[in-house]
Amino acid sequence: MQHARPLVVLSLAVLCFASGAAAAPAPHDPKGQMDEIFFLSGLEEQLRILSDGLGAGLAPHIQQLPAPQAQALERAILREFSRDALQRAVEARLERAYDARNASAVLIWLRSPLGRRISKLEIAASSADAAREMQSYAQLIQTESGAPPAARVALIASLEEATGMSDFTVDLSLTSALATALGVNGALPVEHRADEDEIRAGIEAQRPMLRAQIQQVTQIAMLYSYRSLSDPELRDYVAFASGGPGQWYHGVVKSALLDAIVRASLRVGESVATDLREMPSPLPASPAQ
Repeated sequence: MQHARPLVVLSLAVLCFASGAAAAPAPHDPKGQMDEIFFLSGLEEQLRILSDGLGAGLAPHIQQLPAPQAQALERAILREFSRDALQRAVEARLERAYDARNASAVLIWLRSPLGRRISKLEIAASSADAAREMQSYAQLIQTESGAPPAARVALIASLEEATGMSDFTVDLSLTSALATALGVNGALPVEHRADEDEIRAGIEAQRPMLRAQIQQVTQIAMLYSYRSLSDPELRDYVAFASGGPGQWYHGVVKSALLDAIVRASLRVGESVATDLREMPSPLPASPAQ
């Protein structure tokens, strides 16, 4: 559960939805509105978690490479998977997906008291303390005395289904794994590199097993993260997540995150290959005297 939890928590960022709050929509300003959605939703903090997680996942592989390849890969990772680089990529993709009506509806929610509260709950669930608490919570809800009411579990299941959160987390996990594999592969000597299509196929083959694991983790993470919300608040959440603005929001954020990771991973491989080609060849050993 520990491995999947950061990706599940990151995925919670896409669950924010619009409501009938009385805040006035922003004027038709694609960049301004999408930037506000980015910051109010908590995506900035979630990208930091993702950036740190990808770096940590690559660290053991980097240590096993020869020094020139390790240094080239580390430079490329620090540049392409930095929080700032990922943020620029996500913001640019969000702006291209701008829809005035849907963006205004989402901003109404994000500016509302409940929308702000949910964003805070999602960010709080990302902390190290929350990771430890979630482990204890997972054990508690499996006991007879700590099990949540069936109605609560049903609400969470409905929210998960409406948002497609498990499928998105699987996509995010596999995309992150692909980024790691392509980065390491690009740092290997040419004669030792695997075919990229084979790498992609091997990672994709993990989807069915990973889906079953993540669905369980997702439910626990959502029960934990939204445990302070009332049932009526969750019902409102589900109602919107099934509607137009919520579906639009989930879709564009998912696409932006996945696209940013894929493109960054490809740039890492290209950058490493270029760096290695430009490195001077080692001098031949001096002939014996």
